[in-house]
Amino acid sequence: MDKGVHFLEFTLLGFFLAFGYFLSLKSSPSTKSYLTVISGMLLSGLDELHQYFVPTRSLEAMDFVADSIGILAGLLIFFFLSKTEMGKLLAEKLLKARQ
Repeated sequence: MDKGVHFLEFTLLGFFLAFGYFLSLKSSPSTKSYLTVISGMLLSGLDELHQYFVPTRSLEAMDFVADSIGILAGLLIFFFLSKTEMGKLLAEKLLKARQ
């Protein structure tokens, strides 16, 4: 159960990180993907590290693994949705709104 919650939370984070990077940076898709994964994993590591200092929590490597897989799942969901017609329309509207 706990690992599932970690996975879901970080899937959302991965999706929103990808959303932000892909709509705001003028880099290659591979660079944006790399930034999504690295920043998501960094946040996951920091989350686990801070739990080491909380008396009722513990640092667990498997939580980090679940978080990292969630980041990758969020990125893949972003890729899938960005290829759909609705996803393309939403991206266009958001880009126009920023101008």
